[in-house]
Amino acid sequence: NGTINDSTATPGGSATLAVSKHFNFLTYSGGNGTYTITLPEAEDGVILRFKTDDTILANKTITLQPQSGGRIDAESTYVMNRSYDGVSLLGRSGSNNWFVIQKKEK
Repeated sequence: NGTINDSTATPGGSATLAVSKHFNFLTYSGGNGTYTITLPEAEDGVILRFKTDDTILANKTITLQPQSGGRIDAESTYVMNRSYDGVSLLGRSGSNNWFVIQKKEK
């Protein structure tokens, strides 16, 4: 069992995620825009999971962004822009990189 971290995104808003927030359920409230979640420093073996509900759309998006200098599969960000999207990230310390280990096909 894991504790679910419920997050409600708003246009132009942002949050910094703690490394202990392993399971993240994301909803969106308000007008069109982007909400940014800054990931914690990557630690070896830490897995972060993100799942959206039906409020996330092409014009109501969530951007996952690593700490400064970090990457997600060699990219500076990862965008969640559809209903019922899902992604799991694996951390690797030293390089502060996150790796996509599972995602829902589009």
